[in-house]
Amino acid sequence: MYHNFEANYNNEEYLVQRAIMSSTDTAIQECNYEMIRRIPTPEEPTVYLSCDICKDTDDQGRYHAEWLNKIETSSLPPHRLVLKVGAVIILIKNLSVRLEHVNRGRYLVTRLTDNLIFALKLGTAGGDNSEILIPRIPTITKDTGGMFV
Repeated sequence: MYHNFEANYNNEEYLVQRAIMSSTDTAIQECNYEMIRRIPTPEEPTVYLSCDICKDTDDQGRYHAEWLNKIETSSLPPHRLVLKVGAVIILIKNLSVRLEHVNRGRYLVTRLTDNLIFALKLGTAGGDNSEILIPRIPTITKDTGGMFV
């Protein structure tokens, strides 16, 4: 599926033609970690942790952070998101419909900061709207009745 990945990890044409598909989020996370490990750059991966809270502050004392961190659903990013420059990511939320930065768009990470991910949209060949800045975004999942952010 990703033959010669180490030689082509930043080749847009190569990346556009490939994707990892699985029936479970757990299998996808394992593949993601393996692909991040295989990116041949000297910097260490950046780890982003979610800040899980209850939508209603009265419920905050009822649910421990450890339990909230274990919620896994396809509408939320994982609690522990490991990224590295050169990683391919997929948006799970529309950020700009006008600029076509929408759900299921694929991007190549170009820079990571504490609160922003800089990325280029794959398949746009460096067009005007190819760069995106992805901030930390509060997300409420409907899978848990909209109770958690």
